[in-house]
Amino acid sequence: MRFSFREVYKVHNPIIEHLQYENNLLKTSITRNGNGNHHPDELDVINLIQKALSFFNRFKTILLSSFIAGLAIGLYFYFSSPKQYSTRLIVHSMFLSNQEEIEIIDNWKKLLAGEKSQLANVLNCRKEVVEKLGRISAEEILKVYASNNPNGFIINVSVRDTSILDELQRGIVYGLNNSPYVKEKIAIHQARDNELIKKTSDEIAKLNATKTTIDSLIRSGHATPMMLDISRINAEWIDLNEKMFAYQEDLKFTTGLQVLENFNRGKLTRTGLLKFTFLGMAAGLFIGYLISLLLYVQTKMKAARLTTAS
Repeated sequence: MRFSFREVYKVHNPIIEHLQYENNLLKTSITRNGNGNHHPDELDVINLIQKALSFFNRFKTILLSSFIAGLAIGLYFYFSSPKQYSTRLIVHSMFLSNQEEIEIIDNWKKLLAGEKSQLANVLNCRKEVVEKLGRISAEEILKVYASNNPNGFIINVSVRDTSILDELQRGIVYGLNNSPYVKEKIAIHQARDNELIKKTSDEIAKLNATKTTIDSLIRSGHATPMMLDISRINAEWIDLNEKMFAYQEDLKFTTGLQVLENFNRGKLTRTGLLKFTFLGMAAGLFIGYLISLLLYVQTKMKAARLTTAS
């Protein structure tokens, strides 16, 4: 049904006049009670509060029913949501800063939202693992923004199946270790360690040969007192072997990322109780308000028609 401008004006004009009449009555009542010195802004606020209370009183059944219904729907969605388990991985970056690593994980978060197959390729893991990953984020252990922050950082995840945590951890370490820059740094570091191991091994071999020669001279009786003091050679031999073990250990653990604490398993729990209940109550209250407002306008329009007809 369409209304002309004249008809709409006839309907709404009495409503406006009625509201103005109520406002004048309120101001008159306040003046009679000895409160005529109030500022007009205070009168408007008092008037607004009274109308709001009157509106709530009139439609409290609808508003409360909608509020309770929204709360019930929010709780339903909470209990029907899949259970998740939140855990964390503590790591230390060897070649990149913490902020650079966190930025990489933020990019993974975007892939998780829409490109799960691509994320599975980055992590070199099965797509099923990524499908069961609900959330991933990273943060500093201590908020010390330095390029060589020694404190490492934390990777937080939420999963729907704790059995994927081992494979997920391997995938995260693989993904952070296999950027072109990190791979090149690891290759250079490994090449340096291999070279140092080779040189140290050659030096140890020379010292072993020298010790063998001196032992032969001692057994043959041709050694001089100077040759009998081989303590310096033994000290060098021990020092070189210690260096060799250090280089071998460094080579073994050469990686772009060191894991300081693994993911731990626990019981799956639901998350988001406050979020679901708040959204449900807010939505229910908003719908109840819209219904009440519609009924209020319909009542006023009906009263305006009756006034016009009379």
